[in-house]
Amino acid sequence: MKNWRKITVVAIGAFLALSFLILSVCKEKTEDFETHEPTEAQLVLLEKVYNEFKSFQFVPDEILMEWKGPYKEKFDELLGIKTVWKTTLDTDYYQTPAETLQKGSGDCEDFALLFVSAAKSLGVSARVIDGKIQERVEIKPIAHVWTEIYYKGKWRPVDPTYLAEQINIPFGYFIDYPEEFPIVEIVCKYDDKIVEGKTPMEQFEAQRTRYEKERLDFLIKVFKEKRNRAPTDEEFKEIREIAQHLAEKEWAIAREGEPEDPRTLIQPDNSEVKNWIDVIKGKVKG
Repeated sequence: MKNWRKITVVAIGAFLALSFLILSVCKEKTEDFETHEPTEAQLVLLEKVYNEFKSFQFVPDEILMEWKGPYKEKFDELLGIKTVWKTTLDTDYYQTPAETLQKGSGDCEDFALLFVSAAKSLGVSARVIDGKIQERVEIKPIAHVWTEIYYKGKWRPVDPTYLAEQINIPFGYFIDYPEEFPIVEIVCKYDDKIVEGKTPMEQFEAQRTRYEKERLDFLIKVFKEKRNRAPTDEEFKEIREIAQHLAEKEWAIAREGEPEDPRTLIQPDNSEVKNWIDVIKGKVKG
C-alpha cells in the first residue's frame, strides 16, 4: 500500500511537471511574433499598399519653441544684451495611422506604423523595427525606423520611407534581397501585441544627461561669443542653472510626442486604415 502511494505521488508529480512544461511552451508561443506565411494574393495587395507611399510627403518632426521668462532674462543680464530666442527642436512625434493618412505626410516611424497596421489588417505578419542603418551619404549610422514582414520562413525588411523620400526601391527587392538592407543595430521590435528591446520612451529617457550637457555647452558658447571671454566660476554656476531650466523646458515639449506604449499605435482595425485599403483594392480591381 505504501509503494502504491509512493508511485501515485510520483505520477502526480510527473503530471504536474509535464503540465507546467506544456503551459510554459504555450505561454512562450503566445509571446512570439506571429509568423504565418502570407498568401500570394495578400502579398500582391501588400505591394500595392507599399507603392501608395509614393504619394506621401516626408516631413521630419520639428517643434518651434520661443524661450521667454525669468531664466531667459537672467541669461540676457549675463550677456549684457537683450536677445530673442526662437529655436527648432528636432524631436519625434509619433502619429497614429489615421493622422498620417489625414495629413498625407510623416516621417519614418509614422510610415512604419501605418504600413504595419495595413499589413496586419490584411492578415500579413509584420512588425516595426527601431534601430540604426548606414546611409551611403552619412559618415555615421543614423537612427531610423522601418518594418519587417514574415515571408518564406524569414523576417524581411521593408521600408516605405524610401518611397516617401522619392527613392524608388521596388517592394520585390526588399523581399528577394533582405541582406542588402543596411542594418547596423536593432534596438526595438514591436507589433500590436509584443514589444522587445528598449521602447521609444526608454530610449528617449536614456538621453536625458546628454541632452542637458548639450544645452550647457551651447549657452557657454553663446556667452563666449558675446562677451569675448570665458565665464567666471560664479557665472558658470548661473549658466548651468539656466541650462538645466532650458533643458527641462525643451525636454517636456519633446516628451509629449513619445508613446508610452508603441503597441497602441499599430491599429489594424482602425476604420480609416481599412477604408484606405478598400480604396487600394478598388484600384487593383480596376
